[in-house]
Amino acid sequence: MPLVSAKCPNCQADTMADNGRKQCYCIYCGYKYDVNSTENTTIESVSQNDGLVNVSFSTSVPGYIVTVEIDGKEVCALSGSSETVRITPGKHTIHAKASSLIGGQIVGELKEGSKVSIGVGFMGLKLKIM
Repeated sequence: MPLVSAKCPNCQADTMADNGRKQCYCIYCGYKYDVNSTENTTIESVSQNDGLVNVSFSTSVPGYIVTVEIDGKEVCALSGSSETVRITPGKHTIHAKASSLIGGQIVGELKEGSKVSIGVGFMGLKLKIM
C-alpha cells in the first residue's frame, strides 16, 4: 500500500502511515489514530530528508495478530502480513507479542532497509533482524 505523510493528532509530529490501514500508531508518542482522519498526502517516494529510516516487519505466525513495540511503544499490528515503519536509526529494543504465545524480544541496530522477521520458535515468538 502507498505510504502517506501524516501528522499525529496527539503530539503533532510529522510521520508516515500505510494508506491501506484504517489506523496506525505514532512512532514518537505511541498514539493510535485513524489514517484517513488526518491530513495525509500520498508520497511518491519514501526517501525523505527527515533523518528517519524505513524498517519492515513481517510475520509468518498464522491465526494470530502480532503486536510490535519499539522501545516500549506499539508501532504496528500484523496478521500474516508485513508493514513498513519509519523510525530513528540506531539501537532499539523490539518486542513482539501475540495473544496466547510467549512474546519475543530482540535488541539490535536498525538502519535503512532493515527487515525484522517474526516467527514461532521453540519457546514462543522468535525475532530476527536482517
